[in-house]
Amino acid sequence: MYEWVKNIILMTAFLAFSELLFPAGAMAKYLRLIFSLVFLWIVVYPLTMWLAEI
Repeated sequence: MYEWVKNIILMTAFLAFSELLFPAGAMAKYLRLIFSLVFLWIVVYPLTMWLAEI
């Protein structure tokens, strides 16, 4: 559980910082989409592993 929360916090900080580095414009919405999918995967993946064990 601790590792999962740590990964969420670190990835949130990394994605927020990397979003600041990319220029705003037409590509910004696509980058946000990709970042959102990565974040969603980080949150959901441990849950699927836990459900597979049951």
